[in-house]
Amino acid sequence: QSAEAAVHLPYTLYAADELAAAFGTIKTATDGAAVKDAIEEYGGAVGLDLSVYGALTETAREYAVAAFLSNRGGAAGEADVPEVSALLTEASIAARLKYAEAAEMTALLGAYEPLLQLKETEVYQRFRTSLEPSDASDALNRRFAEYNTDGITDYASIRTAYEHAVLVYMVYKNESWYRVREVVEHYGAGLGMDLSKLNGIPDVTEMYKAMNGMPVNTVDDLISVYDAAARDAGAEKKPPSKASGGGGSGGTVSIIPPPTANPDIDETPADAPVFSDMEGAAWAVGAVEYLYRAGIVSGKGENLFYPSDLVTREEFAKLLALAKGLPLGGADGAGFADVDADTWYAPYIAAAKSAGIVNGISAERFGVGETITREDMAVMLYRAVKPPAAIAEAADFTDSTDISAYAIQAVRNLSAAGIVNGMEDGRFAPSAGATRAEAARMIYNALTSGITEG
Repeated sequence: QSAEAAVHLPYTLYAADELAAAFGTIKTATDGAAVKDAIEEYGGAVGLDLSVYGALTETAREYAVAAFLSNRGGAAGEADVPEVSALLTEASIAARLKYAEAAEMTALLGAYEPLLQLKETEVYQRFRTSLEPSDASDALNRRFAEYNTDGITDYASIRTAYEHAVLVYMVYKNESWYRVREVVEHYGAGLGMDLSKLNGIPDVTEMYKAMNGMPVNTVDDLISVYDAAARDAGAEKKPPSKASGGGGSGGTVSIIPPPTANPDIDETPADAPVFSDMEGAAWAVGAVEYLYRAGIVSGKGENLFYPSDLVTREEFAKLLALAKGLPLGGADGAGFADVDADTWYAPYIAAAKSAGIVNGISAERFGVGETITREDMAVMLYRAVKPPAAIAEAADFTDSTDISAYAIQAVRNLSAAGIVNGMEDGRFAPSAGATRAEAARMIYNALTSGITEG
């Protein structure tokens, strides 16, 4: 190759002791400027991963170095290159998120999710169904960028900040007063709310309705709104002299009793119907709207519920898990070959199976993607509710002999309890597929039946 055609690449040679001294500065120095200079001059040469740090603005780099020093502590003299590199990447991601534009936050969080695991947090899992739609997820992430990134320095603080953003967003979102109740009663104490204020309120429902949709941006905003709502509710409704009322700081929601005492969804005020396609299922409108406001069911489009669509086995397992307030842990416990751990339905099937509510169509398969039959839906619901064996006389369906042996007790007892009904022609239609409207009505009937779990 001729000298004229030669390609000259720039490179720098460092002495071994020079690199060792630079790495020592990065590991042990407390002067941020000195550490920053060492990272930028020698970081790549000593083997640090600068892919995130190198893309930061100057301001963000200064923040990343400060976060790195905070995470590192006084010194990391025994740390090796991979350990120091991981600390720098962690601090750099925190800096990148802190100075991110709202419009780019969704893409950034998606790229960093394998490291951050925000969607695996307990708070995100509880409100997952409300956050899964892309528009809701993007709105949450934008608000996280705008209001909730102060003080983040490492993965743990990012997760905490994001959980706070979720809780604030669930109040701001104006989805359901019931969601506000979950935020306050499950997480309020950890956020700094004084939950003893609930003791002076006989009925907290109106307080939660007043909080729902308030323009809160931060945890401090949320606490202020809670304090004001509790004060107003206490002033409007004096507590009885011998007992305190209210919701307290209870545990998980149970399918029985219902979330509020004697709910009557036909009297729930609403400016307009939630869904515009319920004309052919008027008998299910109240149930659907109640479950929608409770965060148990959702639509499939703009103001559309699709009441006649059939329900799959995994969809009904999810509805029961949400209605019963089951904790959503890992999906590995599902134990079915057709339930992949990374699918949206895996945690719900695992939770329902752990609670003894669902079994598979065989020892190996749950039956993912298969339409749930009316008799199988009754069996699952029966296991969740556990009504007494003889509440009242069960309906005498004209096709009772067609009901499978394993489902007879469930259908009979749920019918006697008024939770399941037959078709207009007197059949139960055990092998027919269950519709979304039918599933909603059955779950609503269970929630409002007044039956205690036995």
